[in-house]
Amino acid sequence: MTRKQKGIGQTELVKQLQLRNTNMTRETLVKIEASKQHIKLSQLNGIKHILNVNYEALLTDKDEK
Repeated sequence: MTRKQKGIGQTELVKQLQLRNTNMTRETLVKIEASKQHIKLSQLNGIKHILNVNYEALLTDKDEK
């Protein structure tokens, strides 16, 4: 996952999202990363900007590459 590749922890990512007024908790992020919860477009957009990547990088399963 791109977050891990960039060395950003879940707590740090959530803090940065909250600073951008994107509603996200660490528990929500855990569920999204485990494919147990769908991600909202606003959350996806916030993560995209924080990690400075395109949508494809976030939406493509690393095992599919």
